[in-house]
Amino acid sequence: MKNKLIIFITLAFAQVFFYTGYAQSPYISGSSTACGYTTSTFRIINLPSGITDGDVVWSCSDNLYPQSGNTGLTKVFNISTNGESWAQAYITPLNLLLDKFIFIANWPTMEIHETEYTSCGTPVFIEVSQGLATRDFKWAIANPYVNADLSNEYGFDTEVTFYENGTWALLGFDITSCGEAPAPTHLYWIDVSGCRSSTPAVVVAYPNPVSNILTIEIDEEAIKEFEQNNAAVAANLKATASDYDVRLYNLQANLLLQQKTYRNTIEFNVANLPNGIYFLHVYYEKGNKPIIQQIIVQH
Repeated sequence: MKNKLIIFITLAFAQVFFYTGYAQSPYISGSSTACGYTTSTFRIINLPSGITDGDVVWSCSDNLYPQSGNTGLTKVFNISTNGESWAQAYITPLNLLLDKFIFIANWPTMEIHETEYTSCGTPVFIEVSQGLATRDFKWAIANPYVNADLSNEYGFDTEVTFYENGTWALLGFDITSCGEAPAPTHLYWIDVSGCRSSTPAVVVAYPNPVSNILTIEIDEEAIKEFEQNNAAVAANLKATASDYDVRLYNLQANLLLQQKTYRNTIEFNVANLPNGIYFLHVYYEKGNKPIIQQIIVQH
């Protein structure tokens, strides 16, 4: 009897000794970093024989979602937002809890910075702080048609110079181990004044920013007067009896709204468009270059 008791105690001690942190202890395999809106697979390693899928119960942080229930020796998780996350596996027969910590290197949400004010042709220096997961940074001028210069397309700082009056948008995109952000992560407004205008204010769009109804007014008299005084420049701005083609595009150059009309005033309902930067194109004649204005939708 005494020998049997010694053997039982020895086996119990060996089991505790085996499952408390030594080289062959069970652990959760899988990467400790991941990208948002992807999946990650985790597996329990070094389990003794006899442990089945139903013996392992998983729990996780709010930004992980287990596929096909919460049990299994192997578990695939859907990943949502960025930040720190964790997964735990409780092995019922062993009364053992295993932890796995994961850093999700996603892109941050867009940060809108205070407006910078500058005069025509004066460079504005912009610098962005490097985020925890950011490896590089990309810059872009929102309106591709505006007369402007950008000193650096990549890097954590740049200089932008505008040669047209108006409030223009400079966009920044974080680049992480998951690649370049699909949408801007930084927005800088640059207010420019002091430039001589070479084209008339023939199109007025208001209010801007707009949340509901955008009104577009086309000033035919301004076009006619400009044509008389600037025949060479006015070649693309002819006022005729033909209809106007008015279009609204997003940053990805997708056509969202369009009206063809003979009227000088039209309206676009933008209530269902998400907040962001859009471009209004107004064509006067087929084949002519459009007059382009930057529109901000802000609800």
